[in-house]
Amino acid sequence: MSNASDPSRSKRRWLRANNIIGKCVPPLVLLFMWKGWKLCTFEIGIDYLTRKQCLTVLGPLYITSFNVIFVPTVVAYLRVYFAPANHSIPPREPPLSVREKRVVHEVDGPDGQVRRCWRDDCRGRWKPSKTRHCGSCGVCRTEFDHHCPWFDGCISSSTLRPFLISLLLAPPLIFLGVAPILSLFRAHLAAVVRSSATAPWIRSVWWDRWWSWVPGPVGWWAIRVGLGFWRWDGLPGRGVDEPRADVALMVLCGVGISLIALGLLYTTLSGIFSSSSTIDVQRARSYNALQTALAALASPSESSALLAAQNEQKHHDLDERSKALDPRVWVWVPLEGVKGRVVRTRAEDRVWDLGCRRNWEEAVGRGLFGARTSDPTLPRLSPTVMERLQREAERSAFG
Repeated sequence: MSNASDPSRSKRRWLRANNIIGKCVPPLVLLFMWKGWKLCTFEIGIDYLTRKQCLTVLGPLYITSFNVIFVPTVVAYLRVYFAPANHSIPPREPPLSVREKRVVHEVDGPDGQVRRCWRDDCRGRWKPSKTRHCGSCGVCRTEFDHHCPWFDGCISSSTLRPFLISLLLAPPLIFLGVAPILSLFRAHLAAVVRSSATAPWIRSVWWDRWWSWVPGPVGWWAIRVGLGFWRWDGLPGRGVDEPRADVALMVLCGVGISLIALGLLYTTLSGIFSSSSTIDVQRARSYNALQTALAALASPSESSALLAAQNEQKHHDLDERSKALDPRVWVWVPLEGVKGRVVRTRAEDRVWDLGCRRNWEEAVGRGLFGARTSDPTLPRLSPTVMERLQREAERSAFG
């Protein structure tokens, strides 16, 4: 409990990689959005398609389509980035139904006490089921999935929907934005590569120098292309139909952001449909690895007394870490006519899995843009698991 007000712990929290990256990446993403909007609306849509290509219908249609997708993408991103610091934080005290033990809920142990968190700024706050403590923010959040440095915020019950919207819209938005100039970009890249191999100025500053091979094959090629674009950038009055370093950089950044968005979208949707958060998957992997290590230490082998003592200490340390990651949970099951019982789930139980459709409705709502009706502080257990827990509680109460 003493670490709740430890200033050194708070300082270390802000030095975490997630927080450092989170303070640097989102401003760059917003800059990319602004530059991309200007490039696609004015230079590609108006100057290139409408004026130079004389596409008086396709040009305005491109601009309209791009902005129709651009606006909700940016709004969704900003909703996560500028989410209030207290979003998704559970109430300090549980509701009356939990305090009076009238509903099924997760408890702290076999004694049936309410779960509380004493880390960082929580200071004994109620910790409902599927709530995790974010080490980067120093608070617990309901249905916590992960702390995303790309958004500089937690993905949890309040921010999951705008997070998904931004990930869903970003790849098609970027593809739509660069589609009119993709063939031009390939031709420009080939022209720059060819000219960079023969230009006297580039040879004098790069090819004829011994250090040109120091960056390795990838760095050598990247610097070669960069110098080639720099040479072309010296020519005035160029539009997107001429080689430009800034356009090439925007296209490459767009490809990278699209791939990252698709990866995040895949892992997040997989977690939603299986009712397993990103942090739950990571904890399960760590738990299984620890169980394997414990099993290896428990296997009989001839060893010296010193080695046996070291193995015993190592076994103790691994066992303590394994207990902290144990996927089993204690659940209070109320019974009619008698006092309820605390029952523990099994390690193989998918405690919160209600099926793909129900998992989606519990996490997001009936539609991506619809209203969510479930209470994130009292998630429902899997019917199969709940039925077994009910039988075990009745068996414990009535013999």
